[in-house]
Amino acid sequence: MKDGNVRKNPAERQAVIDHSVRCFSLSKKSMTGETMAALFLKHLDSIVEACEESGPFFYTIQQRKLERRL
Repeated sequence: MKDGNVRKNPAERQAVIDHSVRCFSLSKKSMTGETMAALFLKHLDSIVEACEESGPFFYTIQQRKLERRL
């Protein structure tokens, strides 16, 4: 997911909560596809570990870390 506004939009945030969504968003919208793929791969172990948690949750994928936002 590339839309970090989900955590700021009350209706979208509530939908994530109501449906126990587990999602990840890139922190910058201006990345190339290659850069996005590299970040997902760089943090793959952390993403898999986070997915062991039950939802709902929302993480942003940043250059150096995952950050839980919900």
